[in-house]
Amino acid sequence: VEPFTELFAEAVGLARVRASYADVCEVPAEARYDRIISTAVLEHICDLPLTLARAAQRLAPGGVFKAAIPSEGGLLWRL
Repeated sequence: VEPFTELFAEAVGLARVRASYADVCEVPAEARYDRIISTAVLEHICDLPLTLARAAQRLAPGGVFKAAIPSEGGLLWRL
């Protein structure tokens, strides 16, 4: 899921990607994933509760949602 297509339009491994979506709401309701990874995205989403709920609905039983949120200005950021 990435609305800014210029970020991946010419990616080397793009041919291995089965589908891409501009928004999580576009992912078909029947789609299930074993793993959903979010890197430096959640802090930019306007309707975070809806987005997280949709992502949770798309997880397969036992699936895992992992998120990385930047901590600009903190100790780890300076390191």
